[in-house]
Amino acid sequence: MVYGYIRIASKFFDTQQTVVKSSGNGAISLTSATATSTSSSAGIETQIRSRRKAAKMIISVVVLFGLCYMPVHLINTLRYTTGLPQTQLTTVASLISHWLCYANSAVNPIIYNFMNGKFRREFRKSFCYLCTTEVETQTPTMVTQTMKGL
Repeated sequence: MVYGYIRIASKFFDTQQTVVKSSGNGAISLTSATATSTSSSAGIETQIRSRRKAAKMIISVVVLFGLCYMPVHLINTLRYTTGLPQTQLTTVASLISHWLCYANSAVNPIIYNFMNGKFRREFRKSFCYLCTTEVETQTPTMVTQTMKGL
């Protein structure tokens, strides 16, 4: 699994880009991008920056996943290989390690929010949509009456 993520990250950080070109007759060709014009060069640079941001986000999500799930796997491995005794300390450590697993799922949207502008925009749009639909469904007199009640 680590090998797969390393390959994905290396593709994102690869500066030699593959460009898909489509001709009018439906034929598609793949070429290596070495841009000569400034507009295509700027587009390729933007694409490279975008890929690097995505790679950083994937790497951070995977590392955080590993850190959150490592304690529970370590405790289970010790329990089954060395016969770790059941004490209050091991019980508390087991509970905390399981809470870390749950916390990983709660932290992922926060990582996406900090590292991905598209996620932020869509998240805001989904909540703003809920707010605007309530106001849009009311008649102007209802809105005025509601505001007077405030």
